[in-house]
Amino acid sequence: ATGTDFIGVNIVFSENVIKIDVIDQGMGIPHNQLKRIFDRFYRVPSKETSRQRGSGIGLSLVKHIIEGHGGTIDVSSSPKVETRFSIKIPTRRH
Repeated sequence: ATGTDFIGVNIVFSENVIKIDVIDQGMGIPHNQLKRIFDRFYRVPSKETSRQRGSGIGLSLVKHIIEGHGGTIDVSSSPKVETRFSIKIPTRRH
């Protein structure tokens, strides 16, 4: 466990886009690491992640799938406060 007390999902449907926000209040991601978290096999170096299993491929796959559907994914984080992944997927492809 990483000490996460809360994980929330907010989904908004509109005529042109589905917006999904996934929010947690865990350890967060340092600002200087945000650009790399979608890189294949990258894991944020920290005491907490060194004890967790994983290959660092998950977020890379998520981004690839979302972009394959014409969407986008963004992340913002305030360490030990909140991390938010914001996904937008068009409901219609042109």
